[in-house]
Amino acid sequence: MNRKLKGAVDVAMSVALLFLMGYQFWGDEAHEWAGAGIFVLFAVHHILNWRWHKNLFQGKYSLIRVLQVCIDILTWFSMVALIYSSIVLSRYVFSVLPIEGGMALARRFHILGSYW
Repeated sequence: MNRKLKGAVDVAMSVALLFLMGYQFWGDEAHEWAGAGIFVLFAVHHILNWRWHKNLFQGKYSLIRVLQVCIDILTWFSMVALIYSSIVLSRYVFSVLPIEGGMALARRFHILGSYW
């Protein structure tokens, strides 16, 4: 069951990512809700794959493993930048949070994170 759940979460993240890339078709509000959904899926993905985190510093590191871990870490930083920036830029989903300012930096992080 855990394997099927992991696969379902990964497929849902992929579909949500494709949906997020076409935000000009769906509008800002749908983009924000899909972004909040992928944030939840991102957290669930890491919870389901806790063994990867546990075994990160164990075993031998071949060149391929080093490259894979570097890509994973860069992807994680990109997602963190997107999560931070989406909360700051939010006009619908996170509008209840009392966040003032920081829009210019958040917009840059959002663009940088999404393109990376």
